[in-house]
Amino acid sequence: MLLVLGLLWAGCAFAVEPVQVPDPDSSLARVHAGRDDAYRAVVAEFDAAIRAAPDNPALAVSKCRFIRQFTDEDYDPVDAAPADFEACSKAIKARWPHDPNVQLFDLEQVWGDEAITLGDKLVREAVAWPPALRRQLLTKVSVAYENQDDASVRGGELAVMAAKLGEASRVASAVTYLVETDKQAQAEALLRQAPAATTALQAKQRVTAALALPDRMAALAELRRYKDAGFEMDAVVAAKAQLRAGDIPAARKLLDTPASTPALKDARFEAALAAGDMKAAAAQISLDDSSDFPMAMQRAALVANRSPAALLSAAMLLMLLVMVMVLALMALAPGLVLLPVHYRGMVRRVRGKLAVPLFDGINLRHAWLGAAVAICVPMMVALVVAPGSVATMFGGDELPDKQALLRITLWGSVAGLLLLLPCMRRLGWRTLFGDRVVWRSWWRVLLAWAILIAVSMAVTAWNRNAGDTSTAQTRMVDSLVGGGVEQYGLAMTLLLMAVLVPIYEELVFRGLLMGGMTAHIGFGWANLIQALLFALVHGDSPRFVFYLTLGLLSGWLARKSRSLGPGIALHGANNALATLIRFAGAG
Repeated sequence: MLLVLGLLWAGCAFAVEPVQVPDPDSSLARVHAGRDDAYRAVVAEFDAAIRAAPDNPALAVSKCRFIRQFTDEDYDPVDAAPADFEACSKAIKARWPHDPNVQLFDLEQVWGDEAITLGDKLVREAVAWPPALRRQLLTKVSVAYENQDDASVRGGELAVMAAKLGEASRVASAVTYLVETDKQAQAEALLRQAPAATTALQAKQRVTAALALPDRMAALAELRRYKDAGFEMDAVVAAKAQLRAGDIPAARKLLDTPASTPALKDARFEAALAAGDMKAAAAQISLDDSSDFPMAMQRAALVANRSPAALLSAAMLLMLLVMVMVLALMALAPGLVLLPVHYRGMVRRVRGKLAVPLFDGINLRHAWLGAAVAICVPMMVALVVAPGSVATMFGGDELPDKQALLRITLWGSVAGLLLLLPCMRRLGWRTLFGDRVVWRSWWRVLLAWAILIAVSMAVTAWNRNAGDTSTAQTRMVDSLVGGGVEQYGLAMTLLLMAVLVPIYEELVFRGLLMGGMTAHIGFGWANLIQALLFALVHGDSPRFVFYLTLGLLSGWLARKSRSLGPGIALHGANNALATLIRFAGAG
């Protein structure tokens, strides 16, 4: 009986109709159809609302923004959306071409330089816009500037304006900009008065920005503010806030995790250095990542400055060897220019064209020495007087802080001149600074200065419509003047910028480089090469022609007088004028 029942049950089971498995393609089509129906329903709701309020541009713009979300081909668009979006955009631009909502919508459709150009135009025209719309405009344009490769003063200014109108997302950028432009009091006031951050990212950015404020407790106050609000804070940022406030044990406890990232290594190094734990600090120095080499050099310099005995450790000895190799390569770099000059001179001699040295006793060996000193000494000085700036010395547009930059420039110029004393003795006092005969032709210096000022004015006019033309060079000069006046006063700053620096640079470029090359090639080529190198070293492409002109004019003065004195005078007059202009602007 049980056997019969079992067979019957099995037969019934096999008789059940098999489960229908949905077809993927047809299922996807059903989903798409449902989404398309929902899209059309929402568009219809917008249309109904617009018919009820036909004079509301904000509502019409909202419809366009909704449609735009379904036009991106990378995100499974609605087939009808591109045509709908084009029609919607044309309609609002035709109906309300000057309405702020529509103009903001236009700005959202462009990126990069186009966004900056349009955004700057709108900022100038948006004085009477409602505050909320003006805040949105300032935010969008400041972000567009921020996304550029180069730092932008204009972007920082717009971020400050947006933050003052209550834009929470721009507060950190505004504070950072104000600190970088020596407006720390304004930065602190803005951070205190700004509306609270609305996201964890904004909170992290604000704590990070507060780390640069003079108030050592500012970052910790921001950290506690957002921890109390329930935001989860990054351990590295929290540890740096504790370090800034002086609570080293709390910082090290936060960093005591198995994880090892570049940010964690950096924070652990700072904490170990602050605690005086040189062994732990040296443990964070490695060459595993070649991209982190500048930071590894900086850490090694900081440890060596705090504890010279630490150089005996294996990691530090390796870093010392690498540093020596890097400096050796830097010292060999002038050969890329001077070796071809040497071989060109050999060819000229074979052809019977003897070069006439501009300065007796100066040849390519002295040119190489001068160039090597100019290249290597700033780094060597930074390792000693500003070890915390070593990484930025390799970093291109990034600069050391103004006091570190001032120390590097001052002691770098002094050390460079001391190393070049044998060359200065070979040149002699007359060649270096001139005599009564040389200065009878003082009018040449005035003529050259007049030409230089005319070129400067032409370059300024040319750059007037080029937007932000600030570069690492202009920021460096501003920083040197600001730091010098703050630390030593205007007179000592002028002594550095208009006397010491011109003497050093004229000795290197016109005395040794140009003088050494004239022993092998004609003066014209030697003058052009040194002037090109002089302009390139300054790294200021918007004002390249100006620096090239200064180099050429100084070379011309050196040839006419057989002395560096007139060139030093021209160079010093230019630097003095630039220093006074920046001092007056800062005041």
